[in-house]
Amino acid sequence: MKQDLKKIIVIYKKEMLDLIRDRRTIITSFVLPIILYPLLMIGFSSMMSRQETKLEKQDIVIYVNNEIKSKISEELVESLSNIETLQIMNEAVVYYENTYLDLLQDQSIQALINIEDSLSVTGYPIFNITCFYDETSEKSSMAYRKIRDNLNEIEETYIIKRLKKININSEILNAVEIRKKNIAPPEQMVGFVVGKFLPYLLIILTISGASVIASDLIAGEKERGTLETILVSAARRNELVIGKYLTIITISVITVLLNLLSMYLSFRHIFMQLGANMGEFQLPIGNFALILLLMLPLITLFSAILLSISTYSRNIKEAQSYQMPLLFGAIMLSMVSFLPGFELNLGFALIPIVNFSLMMRDIMLNNYNLS
Repeated sequence: MKQDLKKIIVIYKKEMLDLIRDRRTIITSFVLPIILYPLLMIGFSSMMSRQETKLEKQDIVIYVNNEIKSKISEELVESLSNIETLQIMNEAVVYYENTYLDLLQDQSIQALINIEDSLSVTGYPIFNITCFYDETSEKSSMAYRKIRDNLNEIEETYIIKRLKKININSEILNAVEIRKKNIAPPEQMVGFVVGKFLPYLLIILTISGASVIASDLIAGEKERGTLETILVSAARRNELVIGKYLTIITISVITVLLNLLSMYLSFRHIFMQLGANMGEFQLPIGNFALILLLMLPLITLFSAILLSISTYSRNIKEAQSYQMPLLFGAIMLSMVSFLPGFELNLGFALIPIVNFSLMMRDIMLNNYNLS
């Protein structure tokens, strides 16, 4: 039986008009993609930078138990006191380690340092410095990093002094000098970062946006009792299915397009906010167009599955419960872009969603060949 294209177009226009009149559809499919990425990326990056600056300016309180009381150990303690925003508690008359560990656990102090002396095999004095800190506390971890960096600088100074006493140039310690040079251009570094989580976000938003439309087109009409009215119309059932199927595809394509546009503008704003010179490199806008083209087969697949689920379901609630396994499965498969060592080959190319995730990562890295 031949399909009547005019009837399909009429059904398609009718469904599109109904969806555009629905505020829920407008919010989930059009408004949400526009504001989601700016809120997530720009807002999160700004908040993170403010919190890091605020954390750096907070006062850090530590306790130092200097058991040696020598000139060098006192110099170590003095160098720690010169660290910005770091305060050292007054030394107690009697030192009980458990007491200060309890203070550290209660976050009253951020670190506890115990300085002891020892001797190496050749007889050189060694300072054994134990730093207790709470790695689950950001403030305590920051205190440990500042103390570690400070003590490493002091260690280099003492080593140079020891070598000078025995008339040995300190350059003898630099037997191997490693120089790191990254040959990847800035555009490829951007693609390396974006290509990891972009498939994950696009697949989630595509399925979530299409699922709302699909569940309302058939399961929603069953629930409202309007499906029978459409079935007695002049259009055949397969023409009804095609019209509704094209409606889901159209909304999904619009959603993906808005997602890519919003993401592109958000990334551009973040790089400008970080002070990156946009004249040196440009975000790969051509790659975003390729991703949109690559999404079309995936959109048609999801639309068909979601429409079948909606047809089988008796109401919207039941349709949404059936859609959850599809969403979770798609999330798990899309996370392959985060995993190292996975490359697109013939085997992975035959697995839906996995092939898309790996191909999108290669596109963002400019590691693809269209010929």
